Order: sequence, then C-alpha cells, then structure tokens
Amino acid sequence: MIARFKNSWMLLERSLQVIAEHKKLLVFPLITFAATMGIFLFFLAAFLFQPTGHSITDKSHWEAVGQSVIASESIDEIKQAAQAKDKRHIEPKLNQTGIVIFAAIYFISIFLATFFNVAFYHEIIEALNGRAVGIGQGISFAISKIRMIFIWSLFVGLVGYLISQVEQRVGFIGRIIVRLIGLAWSVAAVFAIPVIICDETATNPIKVVKSSALSLKKKWGETVIGYVGFSGLSLVIFLGSMGALFAGFVLAVILEMPLMIPSVVGAWFFFIFAFAYISSVAGSVYRCALYLFASQESIPAGYTTDMMELAFRRKKQ
Repeated sequence: MIARFKNSWMLLERSLQVIAEHKKLLVFPLITFAATMGIFLFFLAAFLFQPTGHSITDKSHWEAVGQSVIASESIDEIKQAAQAKDKRHIEPKLNQTGIVIFAAIYFISIFLATFFNVAFYHEIIEALNGRAVGIGQGISFAISKIRMIFIWSLFVGLVGYLISQVEQRVGFIGRIIVRLIGLAWSVAAVFAIPVIICDETATNPIKVVKSSALSLKKKWGETVIGYVGFSGLSLVIFLGSMGALFAGFVLAVILEMPLMIPSVVGAWFFFIFAFAYISSVAGSVYRCALYLFASQESIPAGYTTDMMELAFRRKKQ
C-alpha cells in the first residue's frame, strides 16, 4: 500500500514536471471550455431569441419559444396541472423540432470536446517525446483528424444515448447491470483519444475501442490501480487543506480577527480550484504516458519502468 502511494506521488510529481516544462498544456482545457461554451451560447441564443413577432420581454415570446420545441399535448398537460394546482413534476415531451435541436446540441458538445481533447493529447504526447508544444500545432493536428473525430463523436453519442435510454426503462437490478456495462465501456475506451492520435490502423470507432482495450490489457490486465492512487492522493491533499482551513478559523477566533475568515475561505477555494485544475491536466499527462508505454514499449523521459508497472495490477495467469 505504501509503495503504491509513493508511486502515485512520483507519477503525479513527474506529470507536474512535464506541465512545468510545457506550460502551454495548461491552456488547452481553458480553450476547450471557452469554445464549447461560446458555441453552446451561440446556439442557445439563436433558439431563445428566435423571431416570434413579440418582444423578448413579452411573456408571449417565451410561450412561443416553448411551443416551438415542446409537443402541444405536453403543453396542454402542463397547463392543466397548473390550473388544478397539481404539484407533481411533469416532464415536457419534445416535438420533432425540439428533438433535432437538442440532438444537434448534444452532438456538437461531444464533437467539440473530442476535437480539443485530440489537440490537447497530441501536444501532451509531443511533450512526452521531448518535442515543442504549441496551441496552433495541436489544433492543426486535430483538423487533420476531423473525419475520425466526427465519426467517433457520432459513435460515442449513440452509445451514451442508448445506455441512458435502456437505464430509464429497466428496474433496479437492470440499472445496476446497465451501469456496469457503462463502466466497462468507459474502461475499454480509456485510451481512445491517444489511439485516434497515434494508431493509423484504427480507422473506425470499433477499431478504436478494440485498440484501446488491447493497450489496456496488454501489460497490466483489467484492474486500474494508478487512477485509484491519484484519487487517493487527491483525497489526502483535500483533507489536508480542510485541516488548514479549520486551523485558519481557529486562528482568526484566537486573534479576534473576524475579517480574516473571508480571506482564509477565499484562499482555500482558490487552492482547491487550482489543485483540481492542475491535477486534471496532470492526469491527462499520466494517461498519455501509460498509453505510450503500453502501445509502443517506450518510457517517456522522466518516468521509469517501475512507475509504469505499478500503475496497474498485473493480471493473474
């Protein structure tokens, strides 16, 4: 246990060193968030402020907007419930236009996330191979993979939709089984983005998942330990920060400085956000390093064979 905790710390430390050497890696998640939110708000604004013949401050405008995507029978049901003061939750049903709009937003969100993750992971792999990192370089590479990104996004969206629909239609035991299937899918696709980047033979989604699963199974078997170590380490740091927060409260009380409390709380929130953000990027670096080790038998600079071997528990023969 101690050896695995120590190994997780070394993996985190080395991943943070990669980030320190290539600080542009910290920018990609921000770009992904900004681009995704920007496009989402663009489509949302186009939908909310569509021409209805009424002012946007007029209640009739918003009723017309709702009617453009919600089925008429569902609207009638909601109105009847409101008139009868029925407090039961009634889930609105979409009409064909609404289904198309929300399906488009769902797909675009997945597509953007995949596109920028391909750009991000490509630059991580470049950094792990000792080459320069560039934001434009990563985006240019993602553009060169646009067809595969499009197909993969459709596939992921369909799988996610089917899993959610099945989960809604089965009982308690069925939901557990479906969630286990969803977990198996997530584990099998853990290296999907690196596969899209590095494996030229993975020309369709099935081959991507198969290549990802084989890379995962090739050396370590099925039980992921490295990510558990990362999570455990994060929990230890979080609990430590809670201790520091409590100590700050006690100190403020002892010194009779109530104005110190907002500063302590603000500093704690900033630390938690910064740590969560940086550790998320470090986790992506770690995943790429593991993929290179599994698929190409290469040890990225600064990592060791022991680090990689301990990242997963070996499968018993």
